Amino acid sequence: MFKKSAGDQKKSFSETIESFHDEQLIACLRKRDHYQKEAVDLAIQEAIKRNIIRSEEDLLSPRFRSEPVKSKLFPNIENTESKRKIKRSIGRSLFITGIIPVILGLFRLKTGFNWEGIVALSFGIIWIAISAWMIRKINPRAVKVLLIMTGLSFVFFLSGLVPVTRLVLMDWFIIVVIYLLVIYGLIFVLKLEKQT
Repeated sequence: MFKKSAGDQKKSFSETIESFHDEQLIACLRKRDHYQKEAVDLAIQEAIKRNIIRSEEDLLSPRFRSEPVKSKLFPNIENTESKRKIKRSIGRSLFITGIIPVILGLFRLKTGFNWEGIVALSFGIIWIAISAWMIRKINPRAVKVLLIMTGLSFVFFLSGLVPVTRLVLMDWFIIVVIYLLVIYGLIFVLKLEKQT
């Protein structure tokens, strides 16, 4: 609700760092370039207190050499709370994405394309229901079902809509980007589940 004050944040960092095992603290020191200065200072103080290092100069040794950031398509999220928040955020995005076939289905029903409208509307409702379930609890089977539904919707789109409407390059670009973002989000959720 409100941003944490600097004192509260320092206390939170301190409690977290104090709960680390020695190996976790060493890993934290190796990744010190990726953390906030306040957290790094607290980690250094804790390492000195535990006799892991004698002074800040010991961080220059190869044992504590800072690990470079590795660019990955799917980043490795170490914090459990961050994983949970990312999964829920992707679930909410997928929920909102389900509104597109619902609107399309209603539009197709109104314009006389009954079977296409019913298929799109049903698809959107099922998509929204599975996405709502994912917001509460991620289930790898639900993610796989959404991946299959994504493929089916693309086939439906190509076979049902493209012959009827003339799409320009920008339309294709937007459609492809939406599909790629949905697929990326679903695969990322699966990767996060495997990390847990």
